Amino acid sequence: MSRLLLVRGGSAYYIALLADLFLAGVFIFGQWQRSLLGFISDLLSPIIAFVAVVSAVAAVAVIGVRGNRLAVVSFSLMLGVVLWFVSEVVWAIYPLILGVSTPFPSVADVFGLIGYAPILIGLGLQAWPFGENFRTKRMLSAILVIIGGGLLALIVLTQAISSSQEGLLALIVDYAYPILDFVTLTVAVSVLLVLRRGTFWRPFLFLVLGLVLAVSAHMFSAWATSNGSYYSGHPLELLFDWGYLSAALGFYLMRKKMEARSL
Repeated sequence: MSRLLLVRGGSAYYIALLADLFLAGVFIFGQWQRSLLGFISDLLSPIIAFVAVVSAVAAVAVIGVRGNRLAVVSFSLMLGVVLWFVSEVVWAIYPLILGVSTPFPSVADVFGLIGYAPILIGLGLQAWPFGENFRTKRMLSAILVIIGGGLLALIVLTQAISSSQEGLLALIVDYAYPILDFVTLTVAVSVLLVLRRGTFWRPFLFLVLGLVLAVSAHMFSAWATSNGSYYSGHPLELLFDWGYLSAALGFYLMRKKMEARSL
């Protein structure tokens, strides 16, 4: 049975890789038909996010929602993915159904910003028992490098935002995204560095990779929007889709680990 689970897990890696390559091809060749690519991208993002939601719900169904720290962590991360999926759906409704550009800010941003809360809670709970590991010289040096790089990107981005001519509410949302991205990125990568071993290291690796791709895409797209270079179907949107696929794989591997434990 363990060999069967290994084979299935290996197949999941290949499927995820093929999906990533397919999406990359769509965005590369779609640049010659940007109007069509914009429509495809608006349609694909909610679908791929839904795949991540299904994988997350399936993992939580096996792990449970209470009784241990892993259950609470997985449920919190699942809730964050669900909220981001709703944000993607609301975002896509404007161009695909209403036939207008998605306003900024919109209801999609409400769900998008709220989604950070359960994700940060889940990451915090995952890191809590390993507090001592964060105090080692190696970890402190790594965290300082992460914070330094993130702060540099945050400063560049906020300067670009401050020069834009937007209303107060739009500016608040503009600043909220990169700040939350910076915090999430710092916490996620730091936790991953601590959890370099253990049963759930590989699933958590793909979950964190999904977060890194998503928050990086947020920060880069905000910068591109501020200088007017962003458009529907921009290659940066590929990072969002890759992030959801990585999260879907992470939740899938987590579920398989739990099923293998119960055999």
